Amino acid sequence: MKYPLLHELFDHISSKYPSRTAVVNGPQEVSYEALQQRSLQLAASLQDAGLEKETVVATLLPAGADLAATAIALLRRGLIYMPLDARIPTVRIQNMLSITGSKIIVTNEELLDTTRKIAKEAAANLEYVLLLNAATPQLFSVENDGTLAPVAYPGKAAQDDTDTDSCYIFFTSGTTGNGKPILGSHQGLSQFIQWEIKEFGLNENCRVSQLAQVTFDASLRDMFVPLATGGALCVPPKDAKFQMPVLIEWLQEQEVSLVHCVPSVFRLLTRELEQQPSGSITFPDLQFILMAGEMLYAKDIAAWRRVAGNDTELVNLYGASEVTMAKTFYRIAEIPEDGGEPLHVGQPIDQAFIAVMSGNRLAKIGEIGEIYIITHYASKGYYNDPVKTAERFVKNPLEGSTVPIAYRTGDLGRYRKDRSIEVLGRQDDQLKINGIRVELQDLEQIILETEGIAQVVIKVLETPNNAKELACYYTGVAQDAATLRDVLKEQLSESVLPAYFMHLKEFPLTLNGKVDKAALPKPEYVDNTVATDTSAFSAGEAKMEEIWRDVFKMKQIGRNASFFSIGGTSLKAIRVISQVYKRFNVLITINDLFACPTIAALTTFVEKGKKSEFTGIKPVAKQDTYEVSAVQKRIWAIDQFSGNGALYNVPEIYLFEGALNTAAFEKALTALVERHEVLRTTFELVNGEPRQRIHDAASWNFGVEVLDYSNEEVPFDKAIALSNDISVEPFDLRTGPLLRATLVKIAENEHIFIFVTHHIISDAWSQEIIARDVLAYYDAFTAAKQPALEPLKIQYKDFAAWHNERLASRSADHRSFWKKQFEDGVSKLKLPLDYPRPAEQTFNAEEISFRLNAKVSAALRDLGRQQNTSGFNTIMALVNLLLYKYTDQGDIVLGSPVADRGHADTDNQIGVYFNTLPLRTRFKGDESFVQLLNKVADVTLKAFDHVDYPFENILEDINAEYDKQRNPLFDVGLTYLSFLNAGTEAGGVDQQGGDAAISVKGIYPGFKFIKSDLWIKAVENGNEPFVFVLSYNTDLFKASFAARFIEDLHSLAALAVEQPSAALDVLVENAKTRSAQANEQKQQHVRHRNLEVLKNFRVGAR
Repeated sequence: MKYPLLHELFDHISSKYPSRTAVVNGPQEVSYEALQQRSLQLAASLQDAGLEKETVVATLLPAGADLAATAIALLRRGLIYMPLDARIPTVRIQNMLSITGSKIIVTNEELLDTTRKIAKEAAANLEYVLLLNAATPQLFSVENDGTLAPVAYPGKAAQDDTDTDSCYIFFTSGTTGNGKPILGSHQGLSQFIQWEIKEFGLNENCRVSQLAQVTFDASLRDMFVPLATGGALCVPPKDAKFQMPVLIEWLQEQEVSLVHCVPSVFRLLTRELEQQPSGSITFPDLQFILMAGEMLYAKDIAAWRRVAGNDTELVNLYGASEVTMAKTFYRIAEIPEDGGEPLHVGQPIDQAFIAVMSGNRLAKIGEIGEIYIITHYASKGYYNDPVKTAERFVKNPLEGSTVPIAYRTGDLGRYRKDRSIEVLGRQDDQLKINGIRVELQDLEQIILETEGIAQVVIKVLETPNNAKELACYYTGVAQDAATLRDVLKEQLSESVLPAYFMHLKEFPLTLNGKVDKAALPKPEYVDNTVATDTSAFSAGEAKMEEIWRDVFKMKQIGRNASFFSIGGTSLKAIRVISQVYKRFNVLITINDLFACPTIAALTTFVEKGKKSEFTGIKPVAKQDTYEVSAVQKRIWAIDQFSGNGALYNVPEIYLFEGALNTAAFEKALTALVERHEVLRTTFELVNGEPRQRIHDAASWNFGVEVLDYSNEEVPFDKAIALSNDISVEPFDLRTGPLLRATLVKIAENEHIFIFVTHHIISDAWSQEIIARDVLAYYDAFTAAKQPALEPLKIQYKDFAAWHNERLASRSADHRSFWKKQFEDGVSKLKLPLDYPRPAEQTFNAEEISFRLNAKVSAALRDLGRQQNTSGFNTIMALVNLLLYKYTDQGDIVLGSPVADRGHADTDNQIGVYFNTLPLRTRFKGDESFVQLLNKVADVTLKAFDHVDYPFENILEDINAEYDKQRNPLFDVGLTYLSFLNAGTEAGGVDQQGGDAAISVKGIYPGFKFIKSDLWIKAVENGNEPFVFVLSYNTDLFKASFAARFIEDLHSLAALAVEQPSAALDVLVENAKTRSAQANEQKQQHVRHRNLEVLKNFRVGAR
């Protein structure tokens, strides 16, 4: 259905009621005839200014006749109305102008100085200022220095009869940032205004207040409801909505009949009435109060009716700016007895449908789901931002509907029995506190029931160690915090009680009248997780804190901060242990650290420990060839006999943006190879044993291949294709070099750098050292300085000799441990293969990457912290649970590569310092996920104490049967990477893309080999959602299995954090139920990994 446009309705009304008052603003009253003339005059000026249709025109005008006339003129001319407010910071206005490309501001004499200030700051964006004076609007050009100069109108724009539906831009609200620009439509706006007029029987006698800030779309409702009926738009005194006595007096004097407002303003109004003598203030003309934008409670309505009676009808609306005003309404009749109960939002308005979706189906009565709004009369999305638009404006989940697109609100809700809608809050208001799922508005509702409390806001405070605490802000009668806490204990568990209670006389409000959560005062408290008084440390604690700060890259860490709560991983544990040995001369184990996980506890333990003088690794005497390490020996053997020379290739691909100094970069790579002998190493057989040979830097045949693809049609794609070829090109261990460097120019200031090494000379930690050293050299060479890198005390060959000697001295202990782990044989997984297992093991693979849900990721981290365990253990428990679902086996071995850099001298070394641990976990289906997690933690703790013992030796000691079809000990591998402080900077190079000359971004390569049936790589990057990369052997599994694997991992992860104490069998059955309900739809997060750029996914190891 096509609705008459609002300026057309206004034309009709102004001809019908020319002498009636259209706008009342203090003593000024403007008739419909005068407003129409002003609007037509302004429309002509806009045309004379040469503005073409759909040009964005900014207005800097207060509410009143000029703003109304301007809005009507813009709608009439097919221009886009974007109101500004003088109270908005200039820098934000400048950004709004830049985002929308607005070249002109319409303003008046009163705000001319403010406009000049904006013009000065935004001279690069603005071209004109149109000044509304008493006579004819005057046009000014914005000069280069921001000054305004009178200018003649450039001439009318070419006649354009194109039918346009774009009519306004409002930025989404928010207490931080600029929000997103929503592009409104003529039809959407007209449909809502005409629905409201019809629904409430409004006519020429209505008098509507303009309480909404002009920069919010609700101001259009205030403006056009009266102007489309012949009623009066009543503009209140400045800031009246924040001064309730002034607002009350004005509402009475102006005989206002209709008020649109947010519940926060409604509560302030009610509170002011409560303080007056009973019956002393009445609103005989006030027929309707329509509220939207916040949760409305039963007690709000009850309070109003006690002091103002039942003559004014109260209406609760719900919607979003993205779908044009409100899309549901409830004309409030009876209210619940429970005052803290939120009111439902009623039924959809005409031409709208509300879908509450549970997964991919419509939710049942009472079932919680996400709210989708479906209407032909939505906005047109986010201006010039198709990506963000596509995130929210999605395919209509209801088949058969004539509306193709639905707006995904992000709100949770449910259907009541009469199909009215109950809104339960934002999805992102759900969180875990102390492992308990918390809905903030549920908490607010419970606290509201406490006698004497008028309003409540619960705010989440995040401590520096990423823990979450709740703060309760309330108005009404001040309460003793301890007493209030005791009262609430009767209804709430201790774990979800707010940590802080703050009484406020009134809540701070944003310009549009909502509670300004960002302005709520921060509670004064001492956070033990971050030391504020380092002088209080003992000497030993201060030394320990230095170690932790270096490992965690944090400025300060408190004595009682838990190793796990600040992001501790097994890799970080190893680094702490090695530094403790070096600084304290006490050798501790991972078990010791995990048992004493704070600076205070660990320092006490270490200071009581047995001293063992730190001994550095000694360089070996010069030889023709040198012994290899145990892990090098295994890699060499597999490389020789696997038939796949690229199986152990380690490709790294980067995008360089900026003016790269190619000569300096090549020189930096050459210097890197000179610094680290392992990069000049080859391998050969001597007396039947592999040995390593170190080549002189001067004679070593290494160079950077430099290519120019900048003139190709698709240079980026061609460079990536080249990287894929280079990544799988085999190395020859005998002749070397065992690294390749290719630099491809794809544009004037863009290069792709392809760097491939063989695993026998490097590992994930090494990649970080390579990046750091290259950047340090590059920085020095571009600045013509000497590199500031300390000389290396040892090289990898020295570590190999030391490690082999150390291994021999502890082999009996290691052998005993691993033999016990597999004394009853090896458990083979019965995975659901799609194809028969080939006669000989193959290594062909595909990879799929995906992100875990952000809330589930956060909940998994919280669960791990509660159990004092690492993220690796949590993910390993989840993988075990998933494999249990597939195999019904409670005896699972996962292969996991673990960094073995227990000696501090290895910190700056490039080389292969890892061992693959076969981590065997036994569990039962009647045990809970928490029990499984603790078992996994116990398994890894014990295994890490024996990380030195080579995988090959384990196979020999347990007499593992050779199986040419599969890995002898495990069928599934797990790698865990943690980047709590990702990013590298070095002088002119900034990996995070800051202000430096060169930004470096990692491009994840498509590397299609696998060493087991399945391999899962889990990536933790600070507080971002977990990223997973699933590799699967394509000779065993179809792509459909990978999709099912990902779907099941999502489902089980969500269930595990929702029901951590439920039996594993229950979780598995619930996952199967969810999968059936979802009808096996693929997760939206799944996508092939090729060409995917994972932010900061570049270096490091678990």
